[in-house]
Amino acid sequence: MHRGEIWTAAGREKFSNKPAPVLIVQRDISIPAHQSIIVCRITSNIAVLPFMRLRLQSGDSNGLLLDSDVMADKVLTLRKSDLAQKLGNISEDELERLDELLLFWIGL
Repeated sequence: MHRGEIWTAAGREKFSNKPAPVLIVQRDISIPAHQSIIVCRITSNIAVLPFMRLRLQSGDSNGLLLDSDVMADKVLTLRKSDLAQKLGNISEDELERLDELLLFWIGL
């Protein structure tokens, strides 16, 4: 598991009760040290919210079947065991843009 990877997560959270894609946002160095992991939800319900959503085009590299938004406003901590399958990863440019959105949204 690494920062910038997209995984399917079991649907045991309040926002969804079905498996859904999530993006790992936790820094790599801390991932082995914990049984939990910090992620952002991904949705195919596209919204024009450029200050809190990162648009991803579907494709082989990220494993998404539909264009989707990474929701910087939906940061979750899950058990690593809730992550089922790696779908792909986002580009460095996309990860940098997400960092900007997280900084703005969280207020760091």
